[in-house]
Amino acid sequence: MAVPRNALLDLDPGIGQVASTVRFEVVDRDLVVIGNVVPLAAESISVNTSGTAKRELSGFRLDPQTLRDIDPFANRIKPSWILEDGTEWPMGVFVFTGSTLHRGTYVSTLDTTMTDQDAILDQGTRQTFGIGQRGWILPAVEELLGEVRITSVVLPWGSQATVADPVVWAAGESRLKILTDLSKLAGWLPPYFDNNGYLILRQPPDMASDPPDHVYSSTNSRVVRDTIVEHDDLLSAPNVYIVTCSGPSQGEISAAAEVDARLPFSVQNRRFEVVDVERAQGINSTEQAQQMATTKAAAAGSGYKNVQFDGFADPRHDIFQTVEWDGEMYRETGWNLKLSPGGSHSHTLTQGGFDRAG
Repeated sequence: MAVPRNALLDLDPGIGQVASTVRFEVVDRDLVVIGNVVPLAAESISVNTSGTAKRELSGFRLDPQTLRDIDPFANRIKPSWILEDGTEWPMGVFVFTGSTLHRGTYVSTLDTTMTDQDAILDQGTRQTFGIGQRGWILPAVEELLGEVRITSVVLPWGSQATVADPVVWAAGESRLKILTDLSKLAGWLPPYFDNNGYLILRQPPDMASDPPDHVYSSTNSRVVRDTIVEHDDLLSAPNVYIVTCSGPSQGEISAAAEVDARLPFSVQNRRFEVVDVERAQGINSTEQAQQMATTKAAAAGSGYKNVQFDGFADPRHDIFQTVEWDGEMYRETGWNLKLSPGGSHSHTLTQGGFDRAG
């Protein structure tokens, strides 16, 4: 869904410079604002959709007195980009995962390591966790989130997704890993926390029919032209996708699909296979496995072109969003926003659709 328009962020005609600042709020476990903090420094916010912690706040430096006023075990930091028109744009919620004290002659400083709330989910379970045969996925998700008191969520309510055979994760397995596995079985995107700090589970965007979240071009005034880099990785692109599941009740379930024969990296053109194998629990049928493999092959056929560029600050960017670049659709796989007025905002785009598992 396209992000809201804003004349300043879109650099409408007649707009030259834009005044802005960043506010850092302190919020509790339920994302209720309980105060503000002024750091000595805050370098950047970065997103990597393939990372365990998908969002990081770098260079966040506090003086020891300020940190004493914060409970790093219970409090979180919520930065927001504030524009001169009064609009506010949140950029995620971050938890403290580490700190380093630098002692000085006159002033000591404390550098903190901050990641998004994936860090809460990426902790091991105390006991084994599982779903029985034909069990519902959504209640299992709610149970996992309840164990760590994550209540600010947007889930696919009403989902009828189930597993085929019983699935079990050993004690000590990361809840984030379990949620990612369940999302794959249900056909959802991996779990992530959005700009407001809410946990999101949802269907992938439809690259063919859904409007893009953002629109850029190589001639756009919001793009620094000499930073544009375009390349592809077709030589290493898989041309065969295999999905397999060893289910106790139905034996092994497996399916394979090739990319379109007309593509330059296809089996027919290369005369050899470059295979991608996905092993999953809980697949219901060969038909489901075939759908998964076929979808992955079709998504690969959309292209393997990558684009990188720097632009002006735009805090409307979130996670797992789409970008139209020079009239073609891309996934945004990462970005980095400098937390200073006039700071650069770098973007990494990849062609090809999102995987759908169901």
